[in-house]
Amino acid sequence: MRPTWVEISRSALRHNFAKLRARAQSSGAELLCVVKADAYGHGLAICGPELAAAGACWLGVTSVEEGVRLREALAGQEAEQDALPTTSILPRSVPRILVMGGAWKGEAEAVIEHTLTPVVWEPYQIELLEQGARRAGVAPGHLPIHIEVETGMARQGVAIAGLARLLAQLKPSTGTALLFEGLHTHYASAENHQSEQNAQQTARFCRAGLEARKADMWPRYLHGGNSSTLAAEDGTLHRLHELARGLGAHLLVRPGLGLFGYLLPEQLQNGSQAAAAIAHELEPVLEWKTRVIALRDLPAGTTVGYGATWVADSARKIALLPVGYADGYSRRLSRATGEADGGHVLIRGQRAPVVGRVSMDLTMVDVTDVPGVEAGDEAALLGQQGEEGITAEEMARVRQTIPYEVLCGVGARVKRVAVE
Repeated sequence: MRPTWVEISRSALRHNFAKLRARAQSSGAELLCVVKADAYGHGLAICGPELAAAGACWLGVTSVEEGVRLREALAGQEAEQDALPTTSILPRSVPRILVMGGAWKGEAEAVIEHTLTPVVWEPYQIELLEQGARRAGVAPGHLPIHIEVETGMARQGVAIAGLARLLAQLKPSTGTALLFEGLHTHYASAENHQSEQNAQQTARFCRAGLEARKADMWPRYLHGGNSSTLAAEDGTLHRLHELARGLGAHLLVRPGLGLFGYLLPEQLQNGSQAAAAIAHELEPVLEWKTRVIALRDLPAGTTVGYGATWVADSARKIALLPVGYADGYSRRLSRATGEADGGHVLIRGQRAPVVGRVSMDLTMVDVTDVPGVEAGDEAALLGQQGEEGITAEEMARVRQTIPYEVLCGVGARVKRVAVE
């Protein structure tokens, strides 16, 4: 195996799930665990079954394609359900899979075959699913769907003014094969508990709930919010719970990043005690590692890497690592002569700065001050060695981005290995 890999801690994932689930349940909610984007770069085939085994009732993905991959990864756990008709709502012992990006043309059959639950917000999506359900012989009311309501993102979701039209298409009296099962929205500023937008979006979502009640359409599930909502102190979760109670619905919250050990820095910087407490409890699930494959002693004045951007100011020892931007190790982690900012890796429990430009497949680090480095030594790009650690938050600061992009950006050619 190429000596660049990612280790996924099953125990850390289970730990984070338990902590977030306990917080959700204390507010009358259950978790819908978001594992889209290959489980935020952690590996869908590892994380999906692990969360299911830990008790996750719902898992969320972006696309039908992801949903099919996840259902196949769960196949071993669902072997006892082989006799279950694919058009039935799965029992609680088998996780439901929500396709948050909806279904596209030609995907309705896969939705039905793999018992996925698609999100809809456009009339054409309902028509596509209806046509596919008729071709598959699905009985009336046996293909559950969730409606997303647009309350302030200007992205996915039906405007409240258009909700009645969608609900009318889903009336049982029409003989539709579709079942209106869930109503949800997405918050634009959940990480900022001081933002007035959260209350505004919740108020709009409450109006959507009233529209459903007026149409005599009662969702079984109501969901909104993410990891940040679970750590917020602005009352959003309480108001969502009250709305769910008024509709006779079960409340779900959709954590993603928190499951993998992180909250957004903005939430930690705005003084939220709850966020600080949760962040302290969470454990990073992913460690990204490689190995030193060569060492080179450089005399003063030697240039390193493309563009000769870094020049040795004295005799230096450089280690070569088989990782680069094709693996997701960003070029922004490069360091030119005289620059303080740039990436670090951990070797023998000490920090070694990246020098020169990160290239497609290789990165060079200065190990002059790390005694005894040898070819074959493990280097941590993300993770812990002794008392030193590099987190996705730190790497995100250097790259001027967010932990989401760091984690999701770990390339597909980097092998994911599950560890306990």
